Amino acid sequence: SVPGGDPSTTTYTGERTGLDAFFAGGTRYAARGSTEVVVRRNTATEVFSTDNANQVMAWNYRISKDTGNPPNVEVYGEYLNTFESLLTSNNIDTGVENMFMNLNVDGYSLNVERVDFIFDIPLLVEGDEVFAMFDRGGGGGGSNHGFGIAAITGINLLDPTAYSNPLFVADSEYNGASALRPSTEYDIYRYNVSGGPDLDFRNDQPDQHLVGLSVAATDLVSAGTTVYGYSVFAQDTSATLGSHLLDWTNAGRFPTTTDGTGDLDMAAYSAAYFEVEPIPEPSSMLLLLIGFALLGLIRRTREPIRN
Repeated sequence: SVPGGDPSTTTYTGERTGLDAFFAGGTRYAARGSTEVVVRRNTATEVFSTDNANQVMAWNYRISKDTGNPPNVEVYGEYLNTFESLLTSNNIDTGVENMFMNLNVDGYSLNVERVDFIFDIPLLVEGDEVFAMFDRGGGGGGSNHGFGIAAITGINLLDPTAYSNPLFVADSEYNGASALRPSTEYDIYRYNVSGGPDLDFRNDQPDQHLVGLSVAATDLVSAGTTVYGYSVFAQDTSATLGSHLLDWTNAGRFPTTTDGTGDLDMAAYSAAYFEVEPIPEPSSMLLLLIGFALLGLIRRTREPIRN
């Protein structure tokens, strides 16, 4: 349990909902590989005791909250207080809140400029691979959050040295997406404004959905290209070429004043990418779909995932 700032007491069940596959238009996309996450943050000067300028914020799917004073709250997942541990936890019942927000609103700022997902094994793109993004928000394209994405085509250890040209996904591209989770309440955890690294301040989040969309690898690179991972970044990143993404400390490319356009609430899953896999026979279907299945229709290479 973690004492909340409201105050409250939160109990984490440790249960996870892993993402092994989703269906789209009768095609099964299976998870492949894993990633190491590297968070690129322009660490700001902290002014204690009024604020912590380098927040970590997590959200968790709420199971229950009683009417006690203070209330007792129970949520799915584990207590994880770093971006790296959150984003590799393979649990879509938790994720990162407002991942690219820089402005110090209500005493918090994350100052994250770019997040790199480095594959454990490089991917030679054949044309049937997709990258997926799952975002907590309004559902059906309401109040969901856009982002930029680019494939890493050159790397030195964990430092990208070359990128594809960036692709920007607008908020509106979630329009028509079905909720992948029934509308439910979430809890958002962060440092007390002058504290850290314990996520001991809790806020209620009204009913929201989890929705998703996919980006075809061939939207970023040509078939036959070796990809070492991908990076995501805020919508206000000023980049048209892959070379523009290399220096995440360049405020001319990665603004340090990102506002609500950086409010991506990315769900946690650890797959590197998803690729087409033959649909199994009905007798084995249930065994393969233990965990979580997403039903959808993809008409373009980049499309909301629909039930």
